[in-house]
Amino acid sequence: MKDDKLIGYGVLRPSKDGYLVGPLFADNKETAEEILSGLQSYIPDQDVSMDIFECNEDVKEIMMKHGWTHYSTYSRMYARGIPKTDISRIYSPVAEIS
Repeated sequence: MKDDKLIGYGVLRPSKDGYLVGPLFADNKETAEEILSGLQSYIPDQDVSMDIFECNEDVKEIMMKHGWTHYSTYSRMYARGIPKTDISRIYSPVAEIS
């Protein structure tokens, strides 16, 4: 929160191989990094993975900076045109636990 406005949020969930981050939305890279660091602080010695859009270079940079190696990339495809969504604010889409 900043000035009573939501600027980002993330979810950390247990998965079969550790933990999974997703969704993670943020107004900017700094906020996304702060959220990721906060989520990881809850489980410092556990494996964490994340699904990311391949077009979001900011999240790749954050993950490399923090030594994250477990992630899956997704491409965006549309049947009815590109939705009016600010993709730069999506650091991890809603992840599925298999």
